[in-house]
Formats: sequence, C-alpha cells, structure tokens
Amino acid sequence: DEVVARELKDKVRIVCENEEWVAYVPYAARYPFEIHVVPKRSVPDLAALDEKSCDAFPEIAKEVLQRLDGVFDTKMAYIAAWHQAPVRVGRDVMRLHWQITSVRRAPGKLKYLAGSESAFGAFMMDLWPEQSAQQLRDVRI
Repeated sequence: DEVVARELKDKVRIVCENEEWVAYVPYAARYPFEIHVVPKRSVPDLAALDEKSCDAFPEIAKEVLQRLDGVFDTKMAYIAAWHQAPVRVGRDVMRLHWQITSVRRAPGKLKYLAGSESAFGAFMMDLWPEQSAQQLRDVRI
C-alpha cells in the first residue's frame, strides 16, 4: 500500500491510470520496460476485486499494451503474470498486481542477462525507471 501511495503521489513512474487502476514502472525495475498494474484499492487476489474494478481493468490493460507497442513503433513482445497473496497465511502482506515485462531494450535489441544479473540478481539497467515511464507516457495512442 505504501508503494502505490508513493507512486500516486510522485507521479514520475506512472505510465497511465484510470479511476480504479494505476500502471507504473517500479523503482527497482529489472527490465527497461517492466510495468506493474495494480488496483488503487488494496486487494489480495482476483476474487477480491469488485465489479467496478473488473470493469475498469480492460481499459488500462489495453492502454498499457498500446503504449508498449508504440515505444518502438512495433509490437512489443512481453511476458505477463498475475501476482496474488498466498491462500491462507500472509494475505495481508501481498497485494494483487499484474506484471508485464519485455526483454526488448531498444529497437531490434533484446536485453540479455549479464553474469551479475543471472547469478546474483543484481540487474543493470539501460534506462532509469523514470525515463522508461516517460517514454511510455509520450506514446500517442
């Protein structure tokens, strides 16, 4: 909840938002175009979403994907996954979010993991998250 509140306040890493959802590039993104889409109301899993949030999701999902495709004027290959809270224990420490990650870092260039990234999880970035978010915001839809 603190992370989302900070992102909404600072606005610098936000890609887009609607009444129910916000999409942002996390401050510790591992890939140049990694986006988290989270409901503004903290919920642990998909089952906890209300009708209003469910109805508003396709709108923001479409916009995020259009912005990704527009960054390099070509379809952006991506991996998407839902993250939810555990079923029984720790439901209060995890909130639902949709993570979208692309391995593309520039037109025609893929991000390959260096030794430090694959062995130690210490990722090197071509862009600051704020720069990536700005590029995504600048895409005309």
